[in-house]
Amino acid sequence: MRVAYVNQRYAIKCVLAISIVLFVVYVKFTPRFVYRVPVSKLTHNPEEERVVESAKKGEVEKLEALEPEIEQVRVVDKENVEKTKFTTVRTLQKLHGFTNRTAGHIKTSDLFAAIPPEHDQPAGKSGESPIQFAYKPTSNKQHIDIFVIPHSHNDPGWLQTFEEYYQESVRGILNNMLDFLGKWRDMRFVEAEISFFELWWSEQTDEDKESLRKIVKNGQLEFVGGAWVMTDEANAHYFNTIMEMFEGHEFLSNNFDGYQPKTQWSIDPFGLSTTIPHLMQLSGIKQGVFNRIHHTIKNAMADQRTFEFIWRQPFAVNSSKNDFLCHIMPYLYFADYQCPDRKVCSRFDFYNRFELITSVNVKEDAADFLEQARLKSQFYRTDTVLFLQGHDFDFTTAGQWERTYFSFKTMADYINNNKDLNATLHIATPSEYFEVMTKKLTTEEYPPIPSMSGDFFPYSESTHHYWTGYFTSRPFYKHMDRELAHYIRSADILFSLANWKYTKESEKNKFSTAIYDLLVEARRYHGLFQHHDAITGTARAAVVQDYGQKLEKALFDCKTVIEESLHYLTESNGQKPKLTEIPSNNKTLIREVYSSPSTLLVFNSLPRTISRIVCILLENDELTVQNSKNEDVAQQIHPNIEIDGNGKLAVNKIELCFKTAPIPPLGTITYKLIKKDNKKSKASVAVSNEEDKLLFSTFPSVNYTGNDVLSNGKLKVKYDQKSGFLQSIESEGKTTDLRLSFVHYSSRLNPEPRSGAYVFQPANQSRHLDIKENRVVIVKGPVFTELVVTGPSNIKLLHKIRLENNSEDIQIHNELDIRDEHEFEIAMRIESEDLNKKDEQFFTDSNGFQNLRRYRLSNLPLPAQYYPFTTSAYLETREVRLNALTKQPLGIASLKQGQLEIMLERRMSSDDGKGMEQGVEDNKKTESDFVFSLERRNGLNNDEFGRLSARTQHSSQKLLYPPVVGAITGEEAVKIVDVRPLKNDLPCDLHLVALRSLSEATKYVTKKSSVQRKTSPKAKAALILHRFFNEKEDEYCKGAENLTVKLDEIFANTIANSMETSLTGLQQLQENAKHLNFQKMDIKTVVIGY
Repeated sequence: MRVAYVNQRYAIKCVLAISIVLFVVYVKFTPRFVYRVPVSKLTHNPEEERVVESAKKGEVEKLEALEPEIEQVRVVDKENVEKTKFTTVRTLQKLHGFTNRTAGHIKTSDLFAAIPPEHDQPAGKSGESPIQFAYKPTSNKQHIDIFVIPHSHNDPGWLQTFEEYYQESVRGILNNMLDFLGKWRDMRFVEAEISFFELWWSEQTDEDKESLRKIVKNGQLEFVGGAWVMTDEANAHYFNTIMEMFEGHEFLSNNFDGYQPKTQWSIDPFGLSTTIPHLMQLSGIKQGVFNRIHHTIKNAMADQRTFEFIWRQPFAVNSSKNDFLCHIMPYLYFADYQCPDRKVCSRFDFYNRFELITSVNVKEDAADFLEQARLKSQFYRTDTVLFLQGHDFDFTTAGQWERTYFSFKTMADYINNNKDLNATLHIATPSEYFEVMTKKLTTEEYPPIPSMSGDFFPYSESTHHYWTGYFTSRPFYKHMDRELAHYIRSADILFSLANWKYTKESEKNKFSTAIYDLLVEARRYHGLFQHHDAITGTARAAVVQDYGQKLEKALFDCKTVIEESLHYLTESNGQKPKLTEIPSNNKTLIREVYSSPSTLLVFNSLPRTISRIVCILLENDELTVQNSKNEDVAQQIHPNIEIDGNGKLAVNKIELCFKTAPIPPLGTITYKLIKKDNKKSKASVAVSNEEDKLLFSTFPSVNYTGNDVLSNGKLKVKYDQKSGFLQSIESEGKTTDLRLSFVHYSSRLNPEPRSGAYVFQPANQSRHLDIKENRVVIVKGPVFTELVVTGPSNIKLLHKIRLENNSEDIQIHNELDIRDEHEFEIAMRIESEDLNKKDEQFFTDSNGFQNLRRYRLSNLPLPAQYYPFTTSAYLETREVRLNALTKQPLGIASLKQGQLEIMLERRMSSDDGKGMEQGVEDNKKTESDFVFSLERRNGLNNDEFGRLSARTQHSSQKLLYPPVVGAITGEEAVKIVDVRPLKNDLPCDLHLVALRSLSEATKYVTKKSSVQRKTSPKAKAALILHRFFNEKEDEYCKGAENLTVKLDEIFANTIANSMETSLTGLQQLQENAKHLNFQKMDIKTVVIGY
């Protein structure tokens, strides 16, 4: 027993001694967190300062809760605490986003805040600035893996149209790809734009298609991203992105035996969204290569080796569920930009180098290449580096393929067989790179990488060159894009319902699925426009016009699909319904004018019951709307106010608007337009200028002066009687100051940077638009009240504010035509002293999917304060929130507390030096539509992730997805069956993103040198649902924390089978899915069989 006791004491002493040694080593050598906390937060003594040191997670979290008052620094040891320069939390997170063995978290907003002040810095030159980095001497001690990735960046339209690029370059690139990958099993290539690839595929023989399938199966050709295009990440709505991803992924799956892309490839979009990689991750793509982010942030990432990180969503920063592995390229994607020393890399650019690397020169070339690779590897943590080999529209010649392959093969053989070099050179695809890199990260040999949340807007490739102009450029087409998205979504829903009905019908002659070809064409044209030089407005004028023609064709394709599907679903015994309006490439809207009795068919594309105001254009006031019971409904007739070619007030026909009864989800309701005097429904009109009374002589006239308030039962809106612009809003008994105005900037011409399609660079501070020409008209009727303002005739401004009865929303409609102006950029501004508070916060949306907190960056110039405004933004204090919703993507800024500024239109004669080599002077008369609302609050979330209330989400959906109205002309009674495909409304916080019919593989037939396409629909559709984050749980919308949706309780028809899949249907997640479980922000896809 004595021996055991002594041994026990000895063991305890040994353990204690070892513990003390380990503790000393830990204290001496382990990086620590040191916090300097202002004593006002701790002891409330402003004279005292205190340093708190802790590495305990709990203590750190308590101290971090005091942000931003705490100053934090990571130091080497205790003795150096006082010697270390203290810095702010944000700067620290930029510099030290990780600790010794545990990766930390970085917020991109902190990276922007840590950029050194630019105001007094000289402007840089166009072209990406080189990385500012203190390189260390290289050695062969550490093994390095080098991956050379041959690629060609092929824009589906930019300086030339999509078809011109294909004929002149892309066809040859892909022909060469097939030939040379077939010869060389160890050669690699990547393809990103499925839009180009599908066009090339349509021309190939069955034998060539089979050869390419083998090449793809061998891993020689990798489809990166696999979407229809490499999407823009600022302006594209998440519905648009999902649809163009779906189109590309479905094509690959149909033609390559269920092929599933592994890697995202986003090397050219101008700034990076956090939502796009999330959508990719939901599609089964877990990793990606990215490029264009702020040049100064690239310097910081190089310093701290954070070019590779785990991208985490702002709504789930503490969860790894949606993690995405991101690689940021330090340089542009051109072959000669891949090295720290560009002159050296130019020698390995075989577009311009015509001399092969051979056994004679390989030693010298390999030494220089390895030196650059080892220098570049200092940016990363795993001694694994990428070298892209290619340019825009590259590999068009056989010679370049041969020089690239034989030269890198020779160099790879030399390096890989020379052990003293301690390196491996791979000719590879991105997925092969990630496979090696991720294996290294799982070992103890390499440090972990950090996680990161947020996005990378704004983008700047050089000091003062802020690419924030393209958020707004060519707004006519941005508006047209949103109109088409609505029509495609509606056409897809109606066709899917019709096809479902068709599969159950015994008589097959009542409906033709041949119209599906039109829907597929519309999807693909719309997908093409999501390209990062299309929806951005950054292509040459002729190319933009070509895009516009494609969008118009797609709109009319959708029109046909909607009309045919409605005719079949409603079992109408009359003519096919004809849509009452359709956008076009030359006009904002083509509207039918009615002068005789008709039947009106109103379709609701939303998954819940709605009641909406519907408007049609009339020739006269002798028509009245009645419901199915032959009862007059609430309606009004008022003048259709426009601006003429001289910028003067004008009236074009009259408009009849009525409030519908509740329309069922995805259903229809029918009304009759009968011959009956309707003068009783005429709205009254008041004008600020007596000269305008004659225009409205057929309408009741009221006095303009003496009343400057509009009301609707919920709101009281005060306006300035001189300008007609909004001044304040009273809601829930409280008045909020909201002053609306228009401001304009003069575009900078010289020196660089200049304002252009990409860059916003004003020559001066903003100036208020002159209001001396303003004329005001007040229209008040039984359905809504509208304030109409005409502004300066040189820009043909038409500004309308509409208050629907008993609505909490303020609708704003603007029309502009600035073709008489030059170097002119105009914005709508709203300012509020009630929101000018210290606690005020500013949020904008990310692709319409989520909202992110934004900061006024005092270190950066005015153009850097602009962010993408895709669907929503808001300002809020502890007491009130101002919501701003937009129909079309634009740029938005909050230049000071309590202010929002929305850029509406831009016209510049100069090129901004980003490659387009044109100004933007092809402007058209342009519409913009918004909704503003106020919400009373009680506190702030103080979070990076913004949350809209369900009411505001529904208002945004109302703006984006209005009812689709068709008319059947004629006095005879028309038999129509109301469409009611859903059993009940979906939950109030669940949005139906899409009901999309699935496609068989397209069949191609060549006739007279022209390829004709025939695509048949499957008896299946993808139902895509998104549960948004309802910020305000109240009586309007209360949702459970976890939501379960039973599929057999959604549709009235019986579902034959169902399969839960990844977002774009490529991966099967749950067979025979009976229900779907949703947490907040989940998007889920289920494929339902008829």
